[in-house]
Amino acid sequence: MVIHLVSKCRLAAISISFLISILSSDSVFAQGDVFAQGNIEMREKNYQQAEYYYRIAVEREPNNAVIINALGSSIMAQKRYADAYNVFVTAVEKDTNFFTTFWNLAKSATFQYKDSLAIEWYERYIRVAERQKISVTQAHWEIILLYERLLKSTGITESQYYNLLHHANRFKILFPDAPEIRPLEDFLEKLKTKLPDFNTPGQRFYFRE
Repeated sequence: MVIHLVSKCRLAAISISFLISILSSDSVFAQGDVFAQGNIEMREKNYQQAEYYYRIAVEREPNNAVIINALGSSIMAQKRYADAYNVFVTAVEKDTNFFTTFWNLAKSATFQYKDSLAIEWYERYIRVAERQKISVTQAHWEIILLYERLLKSTGITESQYYNLLHHANRFKILFPDAPEIRPLEDFLEKLKTKLPDFNTPGQRFYFRE
């Protein structure tokens, strides 16, 4: 599908640099050099060293969701996605309003091809981020891409199809000038022409171009 290729160059998904930008406010913490050094190692892409310093910081402040999230980010950067996911779960248990953790849970689930779970986390990210006036455009786009992948693998149910339409509409409203709009609309039109009647409970719809 065209929109998948366009998204990588136009609306890049979360990257390590995005994580670092959120984690770089060292002065906020009483951790001092330990947390700051972890951030420095992240910026230098020394992810194992960053994990080392973040683990020390977590030992000192085990209830600090931001520090735990930083630890998870360093682990995810090492492509240990299942381990990172578990750390992010701990972070969100400490603070259910820290929107970055919901995003990272979605990303770590995506890397594990747990697409339905990733969609759930993106939707929780959207709810929390909107309350804090944080942009959610990229989250809607990521959900669209996940539904694209589900259509090729496990298929989607009727309710998931309408949820896909919801997020597509939200994306178009939030980013009306995006070059992805046209290929997205073409893709949705093709889906519509192939849509089954969904007469059977739990019926799944597959779509592969």
